[in-house]
Amino acid sequence: FGSSKLRRTQKTNFGADERTGHPDARKTMKTTMVSVVAMVVAIVTVASAHHYPPAPTHSPVPTPYEPPHPVCSLPYFWGTVNGRANRAGNLVYSVEYFKRILGGHDNRNYKGPLDGGYRWINWDDHDIPFEFPRHYFNHYKGVTFSSDHKEFRVSNPYYGQYTHDRRFSTINRSESKNFITYTRKRLFTPIHDNEFTVRWVIPGKRSKALVRGFGAVFVGVDKPHTTKVVAYDIHGCKIAEEYVAPFEDGLSFLGIHFERAIIAKIEIVLGNRAINYHHYCGKRCGEDVVVVDDIYFSEPVRAYK
Repeated sequence: FGSSKLRRTQKTNFGADERTGHPDARKTMKTTMVSVVAMVVAIVTVASAHHYPPAPTHSPVPTPYEPPHPVCSLPYFWGTVNGRANRAGNLVYSVEYFKRILGGHDNRNYKGPLDGGYRWINWDDHDIPFEFPRHYFNHYKGVTFSSDHKEFRVSNPYYGQYTHDRRFSTINRSESKNFITYTRKRLFTPIHDNEFTVRWVIPGKRSKALVRGFGAVFVGVDKPHTTKVVAYDIHGCKIAEEYVAPFEDGLSFLGIHFERAIIAKIEIVLGNRAINYHHYCGKRCGEDVVVVDDIYFSEPVRAYK
């Protein structure tokens, strides 16, 4: 009982002090609060009045100009021509149709730019060496090739060259037995890579160029969704991507074309293994080695960036 009474007494006494009790205590509390407020104001005033030296000023460092990123989401509309066959004669219709789309007449090795027409590489020139220089057609056709290792081969070199190769038999004898050709004897492939890039210049000049369409005959496409052609514009934006239809141990054709010349670069993926892959296992392991025969592209025109 004493505890309850004590709690009530404490509560009552505290209330009395706040209401009426001890007027001197209220006066003292009020004086103390005024003093505290005055001290805070004084501290703030002193802090505000304190003089700090001005921060040193520097001339702004000029930022190098960077052009805005190109918009790569612009819609591009392209057409494709596909074909596949067990022999060259059955692929002719697809190839000839694509050539008519490109311009209908072969501009051969004439200096450009020319009005309309297309350029054609079939690799069968006697002068093309087995170890193919990637800028070999730079002057006559306006096209260059590149890859990570920058090495290419053209099969079946003519007499007088040091190797007796038959459809890359000196590189991969097993696969060479399955390769056939679209025109005559010679085929093209990168070495140490299964990917390569095609770019253009004005034939006979060094100016960068664009093309409206590109097509190629592929040899030995056995697996779907492996061999493909990817097109880019002059800003590096991907504008088209198409897979090559497979035909085991046969020929396949894929051509991509636009209404105007906007293709600056073509990237080609050949199967899923380089032709000279060191741990070659073959078809039983799901490997697909692909090479290239004829290449077609529209007349290169000057690129303005």
